[in-house]
Amino acid sequence: MNAIIPYQNLNSRQKKIIIEANQKLYRNSSKKDKIIMLNEIEDITGYSRKYIIYLLNIHNKVIRRRGRKRVYNEKVSLYTRFVE
Repeated sequence: MNAIIPYQNLNSRQKKIIIEANQKLYRNSSKKDKIIMLNEIEDITGYSRKYIIYLLNIHNKVIRRRGRKRVYNEKVSLYTRFVE
């Protein structure tokens, strides 16, 4: 299985399109196919392997805040609404 890649000089927008086109294919591939895809994408984009793996694995991930959630009583919440 090969990655979907147009062979030409690429700007950052085109590299992003290549990554997005290969995300679903990458997730559903076997380990051998993933190695081949990573090699091809690395040659074309010039990105490092770890960065490509990161880009291929993040799809609609929500970054959560760490720590406790803020809890305000009614008085404080009225004032915070005005500040925002």
